[in-house]
Amino acid sequence: MRRYTPGSHECRQDLVGFKEDADFARFVSVGAIGTAAVADHLQNQLNHQPIELERYAMTNKVWQTKVKRLRLPDLLCVRCGLRVESRAKSKLKIMLSHSDTPGREWDAGGMRQDDLFAFLHTDINQDPPHCGAPIFFSTEALRASIVQARRSAPKAASEGSEITLTWPCWVPTKRGQYLGVDDEGRIVFSGLDERVQRYWQWRDWGGPRFIYSEPGDFIRGGEQVLAGVAEQTSNPMCSGDSWDLAAALHSSEVVERYAAVKAAGSMELRELFSTLSSMSSDSSEDWRVRLEAQIALARLEPDPWVRRITDHISNPQSEADQQMEAVLAMSELPSEAAAKALDRIAAKPDLPNELRAAAAWGLGQGAARNPELLIDHFVDPDPIIALHAIS
Repeated sequence: MRRYTPGSHECRQDLVGFKEDADFARFVSVGAIGTAAVADHLQNQLNHQPIELERYAMTNKVWQTKVKRLRLPDLLCVRCGLRVESRAKSKLKIMLSHSDTPGREWDAGGMRQDDLFAFLHTDINQDPPHCGAPIFFSTEALRASIVQARRSAPKAASEGSEITLTWPCWVPTKRGQYLGVDDEGRIVFSGLDERVQRYWQWRDWGGPRFIYSEPGDFIRGGEQVLAGVAEQTSNPMCSGDSWDLAAALHSSEVVERYAAVKAAGSMELRELFSTLSSMSSDSSEDWRVRLEAQIALARLEPDPWVRRITDHISNPQSEADQQMEAVLAMSELPSEAAAKALDRIAAKPDLPNELRAAAAWGLGQGAARNPELLIDHFVDPDPIIALHAIS
């Protein structure tokens, strides 16, 4: 499972509204580490088999070439089809970004009623970074309590005029024990110093309110939501091999087809070869689905399909974002054919330098790591390629 890469970030300095480099890198790193922690929790505690649905959800490497990706949840269980959106916070809150622009709403991007949002505290000031246990809420539960969510002022137009939606909740700041609710409706909490705190503010939230612990439970200060207005999904265990991938590949929903293709590729399901082959050459299909079908096929038959993907990358008529996504996707292939193709792409001077840098990065960080192939790129005339090869 891919982890974040310490210290690696690139961001534009010439665009109004972008955060300072250090702040931007920190934000991306918190998200990457948190998503990896959610994936570990899903797999080790809840029996899911998660993969990245959103490419690079578990890494903080950022590229300047903007890929027109589908808006997707971060993680996908290939067994039951559950989609999970991870939201790591340095200060734990139940908070999501939102825009009134169609397709940019907080619950857009293929989040179905039973899909989950995971919120968790993530501290990258420690070495290694530390994550608290995630708390899960279904899309349905957050939609049901949306009237209680507080809306922030809009951000700048350069940031899409987004707002944040914050669902009322209480996160105790110190470690202690939840004792219960007293006769006046206050949450009673005892710190390790045995000083008792009575939290009455939750009575002003309005509407349904929920407590996410049982009396006597130990609470990790700053890492645990004790109470809130959305109903928690407390034990989202995997339902097993219940997802009909063959049917999903023929869905009318593009996100469902995309997710099914990625799952089929991850599990190397040869019985779906014919369907994937048809999707890979269907001109009416979304290009991102076509590409993922080709990547899935390249896991089964590396040589011919890696050649086909490489031809598309090298074609000067190809769109820059499609070339970039193809290089990033090919970096996920654990084959010698993929490594050799990335080496050739990194060496082609007629291709954009960031595309070549991404190929070099894939050789060092991808599924078919081959550091020996990087040595020649250390002295590439373009410092961007040399820097990425050395890194």
